[in-house]
Amino acid sequence: LVESVFSALDATGRADATYFFYTSDHGFHLGQNGMAYDKRQLFETDVRVPLFVSGPGVPAGATLHQPVSHVDLAPTILALATGGALTPDGWDGT
Repeated sequence: LVESVFSALDATGRADATYFFYTSDHGFHLGQNGMAYDKRQLFETDVRVPLFVSGPGVPAGATLHQPVSHVDLAPTILALATGGALTPDGWDGT
């Protein structure tokens, strides 16, 4: 799916002007680490989820090591789409 979307944008010359965000959720334990259905412990599988971003101004191959949160995604995407004009003041995230 991602490849077909990127290919369509590339074919129309829009890929270089498009931001792509790819991420996942950490899920629940469901028996992992001897735990029941729960998510209050910070095992590596709980705190390390993928987040890949590409687009204008994003350096190719760059890796950042500071923590980020999914709560930051909505205001970031909205700010990119509107130049920051529509990001509500009371939103969590930066």
